[in-house]
Amino acid sequence: MNKISSYEILTKIFIYSQNPEARFLSHHFLEISILNSVRADFLIYKFGKENAFNIQKNKFFQYPKLFQNQELILRLFEKGANPDSKTRQNLFIKSIKNDWDMVVEYFLNLFEQTTERKFNQLVRRRGEITGIKNESASKKETIYLRKFNQLVRRRGEITGIKNESASKKETIYLVPTIDINLRKGKPFNIAFYNKNIKIIKQLLNAHKIIPKIKYDEYNVEILNHPKVFMEQLDSSYLCDILEMEGFELLKSFFINGLNNYSIATIIFAPYIKSRNLFSEFCKRGNLKFVKLFVENGADMEIHDGISLKLAIKYKHLDVVKYLVERGAKTKHCEDLEPFLSTQNIDSEIANFPAKKRLRTSVEDEHNLQEASANGCFDIVKILVENGAGIHENNETALKEASENGHLDIVEYLVENGSDIHVDQDWALGMASKSGHLNVVKYLVEKGANVQAREDFALGIACRNGHLDIVKYLVENGADIKGENHWRQILENKNLHLDVLNYLVERGLDFIERKTFILSVASKEGNFEFVKYLVKNGADIHANDDEALRWASLSGYLDVVKYLLENGADIHGYCDNSLSRASEKGHFEVVKYLVEKGAFIYASSDEALRRACENCHYDIAKYLVQNGADIHVFGNEIVKNTSGKGHFEIVKYLVEIGANIHAVDDYALTWASYNGHLEVVKYLIENGANIHAQNEQALRYVSGKGHLEIAKCLIENGADIHVNNDDSLIRASEKGHLEIVKYLVQRGAEIHVNNDIALIKASQNGHLRVVKYLVENGADIHANDDDALEWASLNGHLEVVKYLIENGADIHSNNDGALGCASEKGHLEIVEYLVENGANVNADQDWALGVASERGHLEVVKHLVDKGADIHARNDYALRSALKKKKMDGTEKNNEYCLTDSTDKVVGYIEEVDVSKDIKQTRNVVLKDLNHNQILFFKIIYQTISKKVEVYSSTGKLIGYSKGVLSQSDLIYSLYNEDGKEFAIAKRGSFSNSPNLSYVISFNDSRKSISKIDTMFNDYTIFFHSFKGHSITFETYLKNNSNIQDKIVYQSENEQTNFAERAVLLACLVSINFEVFH
Repeated sequence: MNKISSYEILTKIFIYSQNPEARFLSHHFLEISILNSVRADFLIYKFGKENAFNIQKNKFFQYPKLFQNQELILRLFEKGANPDSKTRQNLFIKSIKNDWDMVVEYFLNLFEQTTERKFNQLVRRRGEITGIKNESASKKETIYLRKFNQLVRRRGEITGIKNESASKKETIYLVPTIDINLRKGKPFNIAFYNKNIKIIKQLLNAHKIIPKIKYDEYNVEILNHPKVFMEQLDSSYLCDILEMEGFELLKSFFINGLNNYSIATIIFAPYIKSRNLFSEFCKRGNLKFVKLFVENGADMEIHDGISLKLAIKYKHLDVVKYLVERGAKTKHCEDLEPFLSTQNIDSEIANFPAKKRLRTSVEDEHNLQEASANGCFDIVKILVENGAGIHENNETALKEASENGHLDIVEYLVENGSDIHVDQDWALGMASKSGHLNVVKYLVEKGANVQAREDFALGIACRNGHLDIVKYLVENGADIKGENHWRQILENKNLHLDVLNYLVERGLDFIERKTFILSVASKEGNFEFVKYLVKNGADIHANDDEALRWASLSGYLDVVKYLLENGADIHGYCDNSLSRASEKGHFEVVKYLVEKGAFIYASSDEALRRACENCHYDIAKYLVQNGADIHVFGNEIVKNTSGKGHFEIVKYLVEIGANIHAVDDYALTWASYNGHLEVVKYLIENGANIHAQNEQALRYVSGKGHLEIAKCLIENGADIHVNNDDSLIRASEKGHLEIVKYLVQRGAEIHVNNDIALIKASQNGHLRVVKYLVENGADIHANDDDALEWASLNGHLEVVKYLIENGADIHSNNDGALGCASEKGHLEIVEYLVENGANVNADQDWALGVASERGHLEVVKHLVDKGADIHARNDYALRSALKKKKMDGTEKNNEYCLTDSTDKVVGYIEEVDVSKDIKQTRNVVLKDLNHNQILFFKIIYQTISKKVEVYSSTGKLIGYSKGVLSQSDLIYSLYNEDGKEFAIAKRGSFSNSPNLSYVISFNDSRKSISKIDTMFNDYTIFFHSFKGHSITFETYLKNNSNIQDKIVYQSENEQTNFAERAVLLACLVSINFEVFH
């Protein structure tokens, strides 16, 4: 039976494979059913290549028992399974959780083709576009590269593959199909905390992967995987992993960003939770890694020399000696001398370097470790006598001998100086794990600490069922309440009850946690432990009989039976046990619960709803036969089941009377929306109204791209013109070309609603749809060339080019396309539009203004280079770039809060200003009516930098003012002849045109905040003080205003000196420069 294509045969095979009793009906069926190839064929035939995988809440939704190994996953991909991106990502994460390294490798090597725009968006998202300093520029100037590929290729992120005729070929773009840094590095975190070394290595090396490609006809740009995102890594876990794998893995961590700054500071980098990687190795006594970090610049004095303190505290003599020899300061270590004295070592080690001891060869050390692990006592003895270092690699020889039960070697090594306390008595822990009681006894007799690592030896002996060792350790001081792994031990399906009984007899008290533990044991199906807990007083009814609900959800019938037999309430939490068993497809559990009186109708037939929605046909049928109501919630069951595409259940429900017209035939709409053609056909054949809700089914499928369903609906009478041809609009908006073609061929109106279909396609960058619509008569100029503006706004360069090449008006709506592209920072589109004649000065240089406001520096530069006026709209470009004003507590000190991007724009515009500053000179006559005198002075006004200098008739500088352009106002600081600021003048808004309002804030107590009104009609300026003082300036412009201005001045405030009057006047003249011209 080499090829199976019959759905009926496959179905029978799987009925047999899922039913333990039916399996024995045919040995051949059993053999066939367990073949991954057959299972893959069945899943693809039943659910389609797109839906073969269905992962919900991190679990396989369809036939979860089948997905027990990664070989089936790989076989499904071989046969063409093609899940959507979300399912791929979920499957990738689940593969990491399940340690499916082959599936992980498959995904890491899987790349897909994308558009240039999306490719560049991904590059931006990676954060690869950074500033590059130009040697010939000023220190503050930063030049940004415009071409993504050049910079990223230099960074090693994009691999270019080109042949000799590359320039003549089209370029295609490849990107990874999965995001290894999804949700701030969740995939890596799972592998990291599961200590799955192989997958950790795969992820750390993913950035090196270059996919195998066959694109001889194209140039190829490849965006590699990013380096792994690492944040808040637990240093203890990290040390464990590094100790298992060594330096090479550490190097991979560094390459992926663990060494962003340097080896000295990385030890305390913010993404290592406890910030003490170096200290952790000192604490563990791992001399090999301690040396590595110190030799690469680790700071031994950080946090008051914590590394040395920890080495002393945990009695790691070799680390202490090494740190002191390398210069670690001992002044913070009060415990150093007492520690050394206990080791029979002179305290002078703290001040003078020890003599270098003779180092043995690495080969000898390696041989010693192997000989110790394999029990080769004679070889161990010879190697030690010839100088092999028994302390190397943190007493690895002793650890290996202890773990493998070689007592003679353990004794020999200890007698020759091996430290049994290294790594917090790791040797004792390994001997306890492996069940070597004789080694355990010897180590304890020699002083091993049975409570080291929070009674690790006791915990690991319990977990592995070594009752004799457990007893010995407890009798010798192990603290049964100190082990922090009890929850893991009690959750273990292989729990050793003899060990547990002994611990309880010795005083282990977990009574107050029995309830929680009972739920966990029930969920895991640990039947014997469940019985043990119930017999020892665990409350079956706790949390609304949570234990029963967990057992039902997980399908453990024996546990369910036992709990009910011992008084569990089958109706707890609204018969939730039945609902959960129905949801997960545990037929025998459902049947047993119903037979024991579970309410099928509970929670509005929740059990039936869950069974149907999760495609458990046998359970749905059983529940209906036992009275479940299929009409509950307005026939919601048939609606939801249709939406899920469960054809057999839909058919069954309709046959027994479910109302397919419920909720305006939403069953048809929902099935259509989700692309379930078989269900759609069946519903139509059974009378479903395809016109319901204004042809909602057709409109939905057009937007989702389900062509065959669209054809089915239209062939059965669906109206394509409903809602102003909404189906065509939706299909165009989403880029479903085949549906667009089909609708147009069937008579859809392309021009409906001002050619909105073309506009939507352009807005979303669907070039093929745009081309098709234009070729079939769509009006490019509709709604003032709205298609071009939308394409420009959203950055779709290819669409912009096509529209312009086919006659779109680049100047439409005051060159609106250029303004839109500038607003969003799409430099390439701005460049293209300008090259093709767009007017950078259109609408008073609106493009420059919005680009400045949004902080798009490169666009601003390009527009200025092409002639945009930075002073248009009263310096709107600069004012719009100044985002937020804040005061430091006084009116006279003003600062502006800028975003990073707008800050750069402001800097650029100001530099351009300085380079173009123009000085203008004005001669002014001032008549002082108070003193009946005429005064002459000269104003030098710099139009760009807004600086005004006031000189007397003799040429002496008598004062000056400096202007600052804010977001909406021009503000001047006024200074007298001594350079002392005496006032601030601020122009207000055009609130009462043609009047202008001004506010003058004096620093002097004798003056107050005042108001000035400027009347354009007679060029008279009035100054009114709120304290009753008044100053009047009357200006009379002659025909030739370039010669001089005649100013008549009168003041009620005799204290105002000439310099202040002159500077104030100059400031007002400057503010109203446009008036005097």
